[in-house]
Amino acid sequence: MVKRQPDRATLVDIREQLALDLRTERIVLRKEMMKMVKVLYVEDEPLQRELINQLLQLAGLEIQLAENGMEGVEKARAWKPDVILMDVRMPGLSGFETIEQIKKSPALADTPVIVLSAWATAQHTAHAKELGVKWYITKPFNLDDLVNTIMEAYGSCHEA
Repeated sequence: MVKRQPDRATLVDIREQLALDLRTERIVLRKEMMKMVKVLYVEDEPLQRELINQLLQLAGLEIQLAENGMEGVEKARAWKPDVILMDVRMPGLSGFETIEQIKKSPALADTPVIVLSAWATAQHTAHAKELGVKWYITKPFNLDDLVNTIMEAYGSCHEA
């Protein structure tokens, strides 16, 4: 009995299938991981709030919404999100004041905050950094970039 070696085309097909299987597995694992990520979005504009809510739910994230800074502080304390998305310009407590209030709570001090705002002056970004914000996304934004940033922020405080 003669053992037949697979031809090059068969080996290429096998490699391509394995690569596809690995990519598919990574996508499935990422979606499963995303289901565990709790995101609090603090935004005063109802249309913006609902748009982000729907997009992030479609991406597989668990999300809660707050329509102002005080509600954001209360929900953050009660729900303990993994990541907080924060608008900057809001009536009452600004996004920066809200971040300061949230960071005062020992249980939330290390919670990553991503600023998501149309206001991205050098002064705004510098102030965000002073408050410990590592991620500042300017509106309009790319959904993939937002989701990737959320996952990066989540990973930054959940590394083994």
